Amino acid sequence: MVDPTPTTVAKEQAAGVGSEGVQHGLALTEVQSLADVLSTSIDSLAELLTRVGEVEIRTRTRFSDIAKRMGQKEFIADAVRALKPEQIGLMLRILVRVSAIGDMTLEKLSPEEKLEKARALREVSHDIREFSELLRS
Repeated sequence: MVDPTPTTVAKEQAAGVGSEGVQHGLALTEVQSLADVLSTSIDSLAELLTRVGEVEIRTRTRFSDIAKRMGQKEFIADAVRALKPEQIGLMLRILVRVSAIGDMTLEKLSPEEKLEKARALREVSHDIREFSELLRS
């Protein structure tokens, strides 16, 4: 595997490896990185489609219709009436955290912002799992 760190590139250049070899190594690293991202993303998309399909079969309702209903004021009011106080608190925390994440247009985000958004999404995911467990209890 090619290591494109500045130190490695400098060593290769000092050893007589031309910029063509360095560029070739960088290209391989970029292709490998892209392949890693794509395989992980495709796995995640497959999992998403599986879960959505299972929900649609179980509820006999399109997921987009469920999502639209969840965004309506009436749904939130119904949920507040039906939920226990600790469930309501967690649901509100999830809604606030999701709204605080903001724009996730990849082209507009710096690498650091992408990592921060990923951390925030993982926190929301954790809260949603906790909420789901509370609903089961």
